[in-house]
Amino acid sequence: MQTTMERPPQATSEPPPTPARKAPTNVAGWDRALRILIGVVMLYLGWTGAVAGTWGAVFRYVGFVPLLTGLVAWCPLYRVLGVSTYRA
Repeated sequence: MQTTMERPPQATSEPPPTPARKAPTNVAGWDRALRILIGVVMLYLGWTGAVAGTWGAVFRYVGFVPLLTGLVAWCPLYRVLGVSTYRA
């Protein structure tokens, strides 16, 4: 009769998993939607040439700011000023 011997569990060098941290949020849902809309409109107006000259260049590049802050739900200026439209 053949018996099987179980191996003891081997120690791993991996650290235990850490709980996931939630990213900071200081922009509410309505604020996010408004920022995304404003960013898209600014980028559209700037890149299609609907607004030309200096204002067109401003729209082309500054339009990314509200778009990105709306997408990530975090505004660095709100953080500096201590403002938050988000209510947990």
